[in-house]
Amino acid sequence: MIKHASATALACTEEGWPHTVHWTRSGVTHKTQFDCLIDCSGREGALKKASVINRFHHSTLRNIALWFYKSDLPLEGFGAEGTIRILSIEDGWVWLIPLQKNVVNVGVVIHQDRLKNNSKEGKQELCFLALRQAASLKGVLDLETEKLTSKLYIETDFSYTSDRFCGPGFPACGDAACFIDPLLSSGVHLAMMSGVTAAASVHSILTNEISETRALNYFEMTYRKCYIRYLILCRRSMI
Repeated sequence: MIKHASATALACTEEGWPHTVHWTRSGVTHKTQFDCLIDCSGREGALKKASVINRFHHSTLRNIALWFYKSDLPLEGFGAEGTIRILSIEDGWVWLIPLQKNVVNVGVVIHQDRLKNNSKEGKQELCFLALRQAASLKGVLDLETEKLTSKLYIETDFSYTSDRFCGPGFPACGDAACFIDPLLSSGVHLAMMSGVTAAASVHSILTNEISETRALNYFEMTYRKCYIRYLILCRRSMI
């Protein structure tokens, strides 16, 4: 591992096999060659930037998330104490996540097409409009004043997959390979699972236990199956 450094370029063979990374530390550029690259660069996508793999976005999951923080919400009788509340609305869902010191994270996930006005006021109006669709929130949140008690946060959530999750000399883990709506902490599970599977596959290759083709086929099959399960879950939640 190269600490306190940033990668600047990834070199590949004509067949698309990554073999060298150029990186910079303290203004000095270095070069490191390797036999195998495990891409854990998240949505930045080192292999994607180097055109080793290609991404495809899911048109039905082009969502945005808007959220804020609220103190002392009366959540008694609104589900089990301390649990996350997920409420379905017409074209998305609402979450309430209890945090420490009586603070609750309140958010909505809806399709990007609903955001007609990208101004601060437009985003806030859209957030409260979506919250009003959750009938059970009446009496819990003051949805009439449209006054926030914290900054309004927004995150685009353009879910995607890649044409391949691995290839000669590399597996791509976590968001470097695919990304789904942050429902039920799927990103954490996919990152951990793919990381463990990639490590086992690469170890098997380096110790000559099995061939590289067989090990990477196992990684591709295992990770893609897990990803597809979450993809189906997210698509069903949007129906």
